[in-house]
Amino acid sequence: MEQLDATLFAGPSIHAARAAIVVTVRAPKLGKLPAREAAKRARAILPQGAAQEAVLGAVAGPAAVRWPELMARLALALQKSRFEAPLSHTVEDVREAEAKRIIVETHEPEVVPFAATAAFDLTRLVFTAKKSDPAALKRIQFCLAMIDKNRLGWNTVTQLEACQRRGIPFSKTLANSPFMTLGQGIRRQRIRSSTADSASFIATQLADDKHLTKRLWQNYGIPVAEHRLCNALEETEASVAEIGFPLVVKGRHAEQGLSVSTGIRNMDQAKAAVRKAAALGRSWLIERHVEGEDYRFTVVDGRVVAVARRLPAHVVGDGKATVAKLIEGENRRREGLGRYADWLVPLQLDDEMRHVLAHQELTAESIPEKGCFVRLRHGSNISQGGVSEDATEIAHPDTMRLMERAAGIIGHPILGLDVLSPDIARPLGETGGVLIEANTAPGLRPHYVTPSGPRDVADAVIASLFPEDGEGRIPTVAVTGTNGKTTTCRMLCRIFEAAGMIVGTSGTHGTWIAGTRLRTSDDSGGYPARLVLQDPTVEAGVFELGRGGLLKQGTVCDRFDVGIVTNVTEDHLHQDGLETLDDIARVKRLVVERARVAAVLNADNTFCAAMAPEAAAPIWWFSQEQENPTVARHLAQGGNAILVEGAGEKAVIVQRTGQARTELMLVADIPLTLGGRARHNVANAQAAMAAALALGVPIESFRTALQAFTPSADASPGRLNIRDVGGIRLVVDFAHNEDGVGALCETFRDEPVSGQRVCVITASDNRDDGFYAGLVCPAARHFDRFFLAIDKKRDATRSAEEVAGVIARALAEAGADANAITVATNQETALADALASISAGDLFIAMGLKPQIAWDAVAAYGTEEAGA
Repeated sequence: MEQLDATLFAGPSIHAARAAIVVTVRAPKLGKLPAREAAKRARAILPQGAAQEAVLGAVAGPAAVRWPELMARLALALQKSRFEAPLSHTVEDVREAEAKRIIVETHEPEVVPFAATAAFDLTRLVFTAKKSDPAALKRIQFCLAMIDKNRLGWNTVTQLEACQRRGIPFSKTLANSPFMTLGQGIRRQRIRSSTADSASFIATQLADDKHLTKRLWQNYGIPVAEHRLCNALEETEASVAEIGFPLVVKGRHAEQGLSVSTGIRNMDQAKAAVRKAAALGRSWLIERHVEGEDYRFTVVDGRVVAVARRLPAHVVGDGKATVAKLIEGENRRREGLGRYADWLVPLQLDDEMRHVLAHQELTAESIPEKGCFVRLRHGSNISQGGVSEDATEIAHPDTMRLMERAAGIIGHPILGLDVLSPDIARPLGETGGVLIEANTAPGLRPHYVTPSGPRDVADAVIASLFPEDGEGRIPTVAVTGTNGKTTTCRMLCRIFEAAGMIVGTSGTHGTWIAGTRLRTSDDSGGYPARLVLQDPTVEAGVFELGRGGLLKQGTVCDRFDVGIVTNVTEDHLHQDGLETLDDIARVKRLVVERARVAAVLNADNTFCAAMAPEAAAPIWWFSQEQENPTVARHLAQGGNAILVEGAGEKAVIVQRTGQARTELMLVADIPLTLGGRARHNVANAQAAMAAALALGVPIESFRTALQAFTPSADASPGRLNIRDVGGIRLVVDFAHNEDGVGALCETFRDEPVSGQRVCVITASDNRDDGFYAGLVCPAARHFDRFFLAIDKKRDATRSAEEVAGVIARALAEAGADANAITVATNQETALADALASISAGDLFIAMGLKPQIAWDAVAAYGTEEAGA
């Protein structure tokens, strides 16, 4: 077996509707393996443990198993997902490589790579019956350890499931961290376990200090157990003398009951308990022992949402079995609880348990009488093996109000309050019950593992974080297509800004928030979008998603409000396995499938029009054809379209909804359209208008934005930037494929020129001859002089000189004068040569060059510095 590649998608992709890993593996000689033989090999090769159990579980059932199925099942099982929603896998053929593509979904992108690696090694060991492979076994154990280390905790999972039900997006705040970001932009909230952003530092410090908490509650008349704070052993003896036995010892700051010792009845026990507490902190509390049942009140935003009676780890005697056997039986009972089995901690006979048994004059071999309650741990925390019963309906209303007041005194939005009471159905004042302590990151498990069924406390937490924002989302637009993506995104950013919103955007122009550039790289993939959506100032997000990013990263975001596809043409054919235009359209269709408010599509492009059946949201067509049949049918059904009516100076962009018509603005009022000659920018403006209207942006906002959007390097660097100097018109545009070059040539076809038309064309050296012919054919008919620059790529198989020769021949074959073609091996040289050749009356256009390089040269042309 040979693993060819592995790609992790943190969001929807062409392979899966959720996060997934895609692993390509070649193993042409491996066929089926009988399940019994697979199990036999697993036992022989793998040591007893999680890896062996995973294989045995994966081969259980079918008579025989194929290696791709085994690997996929193992990758699912090894994730040990705590989420309730099931995951699935898919196996696809990769014929050209005689391989299989194994697609495995995940709830936790940080976990699945380790699961896939371990699954590959396990499958290889089992199918090849390799008796010894220390490196593989070591790698498997490492992966299993990393899975356990990186899995999300139960508190987090229950809240994320509540987010899923409510449609609230979430993601890791930072990789390999315990922090989660819920929602987007200005509406986002962050959590760590059950602690949220809204928790104040002071409230957290108060609640985490058991001594200060009790003092504060005492001041407000909340019943608490009498206690003393100790910092030294000598203080302990005096405090014990004052409080008397029985008593409790606990650390001042320790969590999860780790420092708690209860039922202490003599000084030797007290000293042992102090040593235990002192090991976890410098201060401890000596506290009067209060008889009663242990209850957890979970208070969210000042309201008790659930009450659980917490029972310590225990067994109940039957008069026949030893304590050890009863423990084995209790563990089997817990394993049968289905999903919640993993929420409970298995009981293990250890020194602490033997110590607790000894207090009851029992050992592991004792046989308790029938009905005898045998305590196994001091604390009743779920993390210590405890169990719970729901008591929400029986807790007395006075006690509920008292707990809400106690939580308000602390001031923390999410608290777990621990109460001791002989009868929770009666007020604490009547029973002598007391409030023990507050927990600022309360475990939610006690409310889910009760015999009466789960009480969804996590949903109450999430509801408190998003009380009015619903899904916690900001307006988002994803833009894809072959050409026009960047300009459409820039137009949308201007429109949102004109509407008074702080905008975050990512694309080929980098990543920007509120006009500040954060990254200068090509960010037209999915991951930079996450950076934008986690920024707490952002009120709207606009994302350019290119073919490469969608193929290699997916969309990352679970969905967008609006998905725009500007067009689909032949650029990038025969790259990344895209052999047809249908292949390219399938990739770009992702933004249509993930849009939920509107899908904005170019009705004049056949491949965009074919995406309509896959749209999950209402379609907004845009078209420049006067009688587009697709649009006509859509309008007849009451749909929306953005159209151009009239021609020349009177051409106007209109919104049509069924038979209703609204004039939006004159084409001539949008500077970037050059009075309508730049038809491609008319289409970009139509797409931007459609998205804005679908999101309810006022018409005046996009009128203001587009009227101020000039063809300058400041407004839209690299896209139709114009400078006039010394009687020469200089133009810079990133047109880098046949349609882009064609659109640019068409834009300046009727430009009055008294001199020559000069162009610089850049082409990467990793394309085929057909691409080069298509690229230069439109230019050959519109220019007098040509300067060629070759952009070197890592995956090129030909030299720059060879590619330049191919392009020069294509130009000549298309009608260009061979003597008017100059070849340079880099962009800077081509630009310098071209600019040195022009004079007054010429039209100069630089196409496909890196925008900053091209504009810097053009901006310097004609200045004193340039002349020097």
